Amino acid sequence: MARCVINGRVITHDKPGGIRVNGSRVSFQDGSWCDTATGEVYDREPRSIVLEPNGDQTVNEEPVEKTQTFVASALELRKLTGDVEVVLHRGPDLECTLTGPSSWVEAVMLDVEDGTLKIRGGQTPGGGVTIIGDDIYVSGSAITGSVITGSVTTVSSIGRKSTFGRLLDGIFGDDQDSVSISSISTGSQLRGKITIKVPSGTPVTSHKVDGNVNIGDILAPVQVVNDDRYPTTIGHVTSAVLKTTDRGGIIVAGVDGPVSVETQGSGSIAVKSGRANNLKAKCTDRGGVSLSVTAENADLKTTGSGSITLECANGEVRLDIDDRGGINVRGGRITTLTAANDGSGSILVDAEVQSANLKITDRGGITVAAIRGSATIKSTGSGGVLVKSGRIVSLTAKSTDRGGITVRAHAATADLRSSGSGNIVVQSVERVLKRSETDRGRILIDRIGPA
Repeated sequence: MARCVINGRVITHDKPGGIRVNGSRVSFQDGSWCDTATGEVYDREPRSIVLEPNGDQTVNEEPVEKTQTFVASALELRKLTGDVEVVLHRGPDLECTLTGPSSWVEAVMLDVEDGTLKIRGGQTPGGGVTIIGDDIYVSGSAITGSVITGSVTTVSSIGRKSTFGRLLDGIFGDDQDSVSISSISTGSQLRGKITIKVPSGTPVTSHKVDGNVNIGDILAPVQVVNDDRYPTTIGHVTSAVLKTTDRGGIIVAGVDGPVSVETQGSGSIAVKSGRANNLKAKCTDRGGVSLSVTAENADLKTTGSGSITLECANGEVRLDIDDRGGINVRGGRITTLTAANDGSGSILVDAEVQSANLKITDRGGITVAAIRGSATIKSTGSGGVLVKSGRIVSLTAKSTDRGGITVRAHAATADLRSSGSGNIVVQSVERVLKRSETDRGRILIDRIGPA
C-alpha cells in the first residue's frame, strides 16, 4: 500500500498509476477519488483507499490584527495575496491594517521607498498543496509554470532513492518510484484583508493582486493590472491606466483626465462616468470594454472577438478592427474620423463627423450616422460601408471587390470608382468629378444637381 500526505490528510491506497491533485480533490486513474476537505471517498474497489482523519498537519490559526502608520505620498500593491481596501481619511499619513491568520500577516511585507508605501507578499506556506509520501515521483512534464505556482509549498519524497531540488528551477530526481503525480492544481491559500487609509490625492498602483481590490474616491491617478479572477472596483480618479489579462474585471466610478485601458483575456473593464482626455482602449481577446465617458480624442482597437463601447467622442478619433470584434461610438462631434475594418466585425459611429477616412479590407462593416465635411471611402473586401446622412463637401468612394458603399447624403463633388462587383450608391451629387465602372459593379446616383 502506498502512503502519502496531501493537504494535511494521510492517504493510504493500492491504486496503480498516477494520481491527480486538484485543490482538495485527489483522483486516481481508475476513476476513484477522495476529497481531503470533506472527507468523502469514492472507491471503485472497496477498501483500496483509506483517508485518515485530520492530524497535526491541519492548519488552524486564530485571526490577528496589526496596524502601522507610514509617511508616504503614494501607494503600490504588487504581487500580493489577500483582499485590499483603500479608503480616505483626513490624516496626512498612510495607515495600514492587516487582519487575518498570523502566518499571513507575517508574510505581508511593507516598506517605504522614494516616498511610496510598497506592500507585497502574503503568500503563506499553509494554504497550497502539500504532498509528502513514500515513493512519490513527480514527473518533469507536470512541473511547468502554468501548473505549479507560488502557492505550491512542498513536494517532497521520502523514498529510498528519489531526491528533489528546487522545483521552479526544474531540478528533479532521477528515479521513478511507484506513484506518479501527473498534474497539480493548487487549492486556496490562507489569506486576510489589508485596509489602507490614505489622504485624498494619493496615487495608487495595484499590480497582480490575488484577491478583491476596492479603491475609494482617491481623486488621484490610478494604475491597475488585474491578472486574476477577482474584481477590482475603483471610485473617482484623475487618470486611469487599466489592464486585465485574465477573466477578472475592473470597474471605475468616474474619471477626469487621461485614460488607457486594455483587456488581454476574457475579463472586462468599465468606466461609468467622466471625461477622458486622449483615450486609448485595446481589446485583444474575448473581453469587453465599456466607457460611459466623453472622450476628447480617442484611439480604439480590437484584435480579438471582444467589444469596445464609447458613450461620446469629440476631436480626433481612430478606430481599428482586426478580427471579429466590434466598436460602437454612441455620440459626439468628431472632427477627424479614421476607421479601418480588417476583420469580420462591425464599427458603428452614431456621431456627427466633419472629416472621415473609412476603409474595409474584409467582410466586416462600417456605419457612420452623419458626415458634414469631406469623406474618403474605400472597400477592398466583401464588407460594406454605410453613411446614413449629411452634407459632404468632397466625396471619394472606391470599391475594388464585392463590398458595397452606400451614402445617403448629398455630396457637392464626387469621385466614384468601382472596379469589382460591389455597387456604389449615392443619394445626390451636385458635380461628378469622375465616374468609373470597370467590372460588374455599378455606380448609382439618385439625383445629380444642387441639393
